Amino acid sequence: MAVPHLAPPGRVDDRPRAHSWTPRAVPGLHTQAIDDEVLVLDRAHERLHRLNEVAAEILLRCDGTATTDEIARAIAADFDAPAAQVTGDVERTIVRMRALELVE
Repeated sequence: MAVPHLAPPGRVDDRPRAHSWTPRAVPGLHTQAIDDEVLVLDRAHERLHRLNEVAAEILLRCDGTATTDEIARAIAADFDAPAAQVTGDVERTIVRMRALELVE
């Protein structure tokens, strides 16, 4: 599977946009909250990831039912931030998580 392409602002192309994607955390991830971070153990790939509070909340919402746009709106509401400001950050975070094989 290819990582979704995020077209530059104002550019239209035929590749899927991130907001039409419903990411799902890969099965078998183990998480542990420590202070204000969350450690994610990916035994399948023998990797340990350290996520901040926002990234951990994004990963939690990657359940295969919510689009990235819906996740961004929820994160904006949870952290009392403007959705327009949060959307790009959430999309980039999810794309990065996909590259790290944390979501599919």
